[in-house]
Amino acid sequence: MNDINEIKSWIEHAEDDFSAARVLSKNKPPLLFSACFHAQQCAEKYMKALLIFKGKKFPMTHDLNVLDELTIEDAKQAIEIANKVPLFSRKFLTLK
Repeated sequence: MNDINEIKSWIEHAEDDFSAARVLSKNKPPLLFSACFHAQQCAEKYMKALLIFKGKKFPMTHDLNVLDELTIEDAKQAIEIANKVPLFSRKFLTLK
């Protein structure tokens, strides 16, 4: 797979995860643990697509903090969105 096809594949999978997170969060009742999992996966896959685009190597990891270190300047917005997941979860779980 060449770089552009690999990038497209990561993005397609990220979009699937985003769609899954939306559907799961709108379920009655919301399936928040699964929605959060897919939201994290979405952010991870977009970050990996960005790293491939930038020609950077990355370890096999699901840790957004590790990926953030590699994409610090390019992925700040993705991390900000991922950091909102707990707030999103709390809203639907009515936690304090």
